[in-house]
Amino acid sequence: MAADAQTIEGRAALRQALIAAVQASPLRRVDLLSYALEPALYGDPDFVGALQRGLLASPQAQFRLLLNQPQLAAQQAPLLRELCRRLPSRVWCRALDQADRGVLLEQLLLSPATQIERSSPDASYARVWHDDAARMQRQQQDFDALWNRASIANDWRILDL
Repeated sequence: MAADAQTIEGRAALRQALIAAVQASPLRRVDLLSYALEPALYGDPDFVGALQRGLLASPQAQFRLLLNQPQLAAQQAPLLRELCRRLPSRVWCRALDQADRGVLLEQLLLSPATQIERSSPDASYARVWHDDAARMQRQQQDFDALWNRASIANDWRILDL
């Protein structure tokens, strides 16, 4: 039986839900699809710190970041960009394929159990699902399809100086 979604209203509540979800989940795989990493959410030091601690806590943990607008995202979330550069063996960043740029969905998938989703980057509410394995599998397949068509986000690559 599918779990009901919880609705989160407002940016402050969403920020807290994102941080709480990352802190509560034993991170195996984190997938984040974002238009341009809204600074109040994904550029927040508490979010980035929780993500870093989770990634370092497990040798198997990995983070895939899929961006619609990677250049804008690099400007809006420098702490997350720095985390990507510091953990290149655990973090991968890609830019949506040109044909997929119409995808405005904002989505955080914390495998195996938690999903947080907004219909667009300017949506004032989000929905959270816990322990809905069938939904997670569908969302993971959709993310994987976008990921496989995406290209390396050059603005997020490690610079060899």
